[in-house]
Amino acid sequence: MRKMFAAAVALFLAIGVTVAAEVTIVKVDAAAKTVTVKEGDAEKTLKLGEKVDATKLEKAVGKKVDANIKDDVFMGVKGKKKDKANK
Repeated sequence: MRKMFAAAVALFLAIGVTVAAEVTIVKVDAAAKTVTVKEGDAEKTLKLGEKVDATKLEKAVGKKVDANIKDDVFMGVKGKKKDKANK
């Protein structure tokens, strides 16, 4: 029973590491692979994740987005899934 409880706690901690936050994208620096975001009144510069396309992210400058942030690394933007039936 203790092992199951410990495993459940570890699972919830691992899930909690990735944070989804609503931020405004202020600036994207493709050369340095960084993005500056504003959350509330605070601005924060984050590294871009390996799978993040900086050129696509530059189109979102000035917009509020739901971002996946993990350990001060910008992992991507949560988006609506496209409905293939409506193409």
